[in-house]
Amino acid sequence: MRLYEKLAAEYKDIFPSSREKVDFIENFLKEGELQRILDIGCASGEFACQLSSASRKITGIDLDPFMIEEAKAQSPPESDITIHFEQAEMLRFLSDSAPDRFDLVSCLGNTIVYLDGEPELNEFLCSAKKALKKQGSLIIQILNYSNPVIVPGFTFPRAETGNIEFKREYVSLEDPGELGFKTYVKDKSTGETGTDLHRHNLFSSSRIAQMAKDIGFVNTHIFGGYDGKECEKSDFFHLLVLEK
Repeated sequence: MRLYEKLAAEYKDIFPSSREKVDFIENFLKEGELQRILDIGCASGEFACQLSSASRKITGIDLDPFMIEEAKAQSPPESDITIHFEQAEMLRFLSDSAPDRFDLVSCLGNTIVYLDGEPELNEFLCSAKKALKKQGSLIIQILNYSNPVIVPGFTFPRAETGNIEFKREYVSLEDPGELGFKTYVKDKSTGETGTDLHRHNLFSSSRIAQMAKDIGFVNTHIFGGYDGKECEKSDFFHLLVLEK
C-alpha cells in the first residue's frame, strides 16, 4: 500500500498534465465561462487545477484515496476559485448528482474503459446527461482499440522519476472484448515492487457516440486528438464531445 501511496505523490511528475487539454475545451466548446465542471478520474488533480482558467467551480473525483489526498494538497489558493476533490465511484457520483448541475463533464485518461460492459456504459451516459445543463457537454477520451497496435503484448512507454519506475502493458484475458491492463511499480530507493491488473473493456468511440445519440444527446463529435483533427483508424486515442 505504501508503494502506491508513493506513486500518487509522484504522479504529477510521471504524467504531467499538458495545457492542450484545456485549450481544446476553450477552443471547441461553447464560448464564455463554464460555470461548473466535473472532472472524472482526476488522479492527483493537475488537470482540474488547470481548468481554473475556464471555470471558477470545479469538482474532481477519483476512486484512489491517495490520488485525492495529493489533489487536495495542491488546490490553488485563490479565494474566488472553488476546487473540490472527492474520493468517489463515477457511476454512483453521477447518479447522486442533482439534475442540470454541470456545464461540462470530462472523463479523460481512458477512465471510461473501467466500466463493466455496455450496461454500465449506458448507465454512465444517462447519468452524465442528467447531470449536465442544457447544451452542456460530456468529453470522453478513450484509446482507439481499432488501432492494430493496441493488442495483447502492447507496452506503453515506460514512465519514471528519480524515485519511481512505472510500467504498463496489455495482456490477454478470456473475454475477447476485454484486455488486462497490467501495471508494475518500483521504488528505486528501496527496490520494493508491486503489480496490479485491471480489466479494460474495449469500447469503440463510434459505439459510444451511437449510444449517446440513442439516449438523446443532440450532437456527437469524434476527434483524433486535442488539436481537433478528424478521427482516423490509425489514431492512438479518440476524443468524443457529446452535447446535451
